[in-house]
Amino acid sequence: PLIPPSPACVLACLVASQVSPWPATLVGWDASSDPCASTWTGVTCTGGSPTSVLLTQRGLAGSLPSSWAYVTSLQSIRLTSNSLRGSLHASWSSLAQLTRLDLASNALSGPLPSSWSSLSSLRTLNLTANALTSSVPASWSALTLLTRVVLSDNPLLCGGVPAGVGAGVYSYANTLMPGACPSPPPPP
Repeated sequence: PLIPPSPACVLACLVASQVSPWPATLVGWDASSDPCASTWTGVTCTGGSPTSVLLTQRGLAGSLPSSWAYVTSLQSIRLTSNSLRGSLHASWSSLAQLTRLDLASNALSGPLPSSWSSLSSLRTLNLTANALTSSVPASWSALTLLTRVVLSDNPLLCGGVPAGVGAGVYSYANTLMPGACPSPPPPP
């Protein structure tokens, strides 16, 4: 069987994905060091495992690492107001302890992963101001702990809110929601 990589190696994939130099203000991000035994800017650990990554407004310009799915101890990821691009990874559905995911104000694109319906601990999801497309997957109705989902300023998001979701949970200003999705869908 395959042995999953260490959290240090996996978290450091963010460094490798950068299209611009790694910001000098972010110290410690080295795959050869332990993010919990040494100081990694923006990483919080509990009991020797990374539980939070907080890197808002840090000048990151690359893609989200799909390998973060291996850091199943993560409870909070906040990468707001950077220049991250690419898609939302279906593999992140393995982050069952995640309670907060904030990827607002980046350049992320593509559909919302239906597999994220397995993020059973998720309470807050903020994907505002990206270039996300398609509709909210019906499977997201399984996310019963959600208290806030912000999808505003994704002009190509369309469709309705999943059945069974409480009123006021979803915010979707400046999208095509809650209207029907155009057929064929508009180009990205």
